[in-house]
Amino acid sequence: MFRHPFELKLEIVNFVIEGKHSYKQASQKYHIHQEQIRVWCNLYRNSGKDGLKPQKIRKYDGNFKVSVVEYMYANHLSFEKTRMHFKLPSSTIIVLWKQMYDEKGREYLLNNRSMAINHMQVERNKRMRKSSKPNTSDLTDKSKEELLKEIEDLRMENDYLKKLDALVQKRINQPKKKKH
Repeated sequence: MFRHPFELKLEIVNFVIEGKHSYKQASQKYHIHQEQIRVWCNLYRNSGKDGLKPQKIRKYDGNFKVSVVEYMYANHLSFEKTRMHFKLPSSTIIVLWKQMYDEKGREYLLNNRSMAINHMQVERNKRMRKSSKPNTSDLTDKSKEELLKEIEDLRMENDYLKKLDALVQKRINQPKKKKH
């Protein structure tokens, strides 16, 4: 994922907030998607300049994950508003937690010590490094349990990507609200 420099984010936010320009105008000027600009402006409004600085990736325990998802449900919040409330670096992680909560239950999040998304990224990187033709000796060396686990991980990754795509399509297809 490409990261934009702090100075550029601050310049764009000032262009929108202080210059009273729209997200669309900023998007056209800086060639950055207006949704990203909206997120930066919200971060700035909530946390000031510090909200625009990159955050360190942290590990979260199961209780925290469950509390985030349940807080979002109880208060009928969007992923982005939940992210801002808990000061998380990305709303994408909340999408994943919600998916695991909905599909596998509260206990799964409480007991799942490792981040499934990190595991999926590691597996995807391994697959990409291997040649296009699978080595048959690798397949015979894997146990049935390892193969079943790999299938489950691939299915989870596939489901996550499908849901993420559906959310993006839903947002794209929403009617545009006019500013007054």
